[in-house]
Amino acid sequence: MAILDWLPTKDRLSRFGLAVDVACLVCGSDSESRDRLFAACPFAMDVWNTVLSLCGTRCAALTWDQRLSWMVGNLKGKTFRVRILKLAWTSFLYYIWEERNYRYFRGISSSSEVIVKRIKEAVKAKLYSLSLHRVDDGNRFLYINWELF
Repeated sequence: MAILDWLPTKDRLSRFGLAVDVACLVCGSDSESRDRLFAACPFAMDVWNTVLSLCGTRCAALTWDQRLSWMVGNLKGKTFRVRILKLAWTSFLYYIWEERNYRYFRGISSSSEVIVKRIKEAVKAKLYSLSLHRVDDGNRFLYINWELF
């Protein structure tokens, strides 16, 4: 739903004629849109940059389209790093959206560190349910950073 821009963000709700305050719930600035929520929001940028550093990579993409293009270009193959990045990306989308909903419906907010911890737990749980690659020098860094030992 995020890729198709079908999430009921505030900008979409206002386009449908609903009277809503369009400010981003996560950072409080600008209009809440998919692009803002998952790419331009400082909170989301902090979470995603932390996830990327756990994978030993960087991404200079600042917009949703740039980030999606980076993902398509870099998530090819079946390496352990690519598997983790794919799981981390879907977890990132899920937990940022969940954080937005917690703030909107429950008035509860979490720090970016808590969201990163949730992403790490989700990635670990999924990797443990699959057959893990053997630890070698190439992916030892990933095992340590994602606490897979």
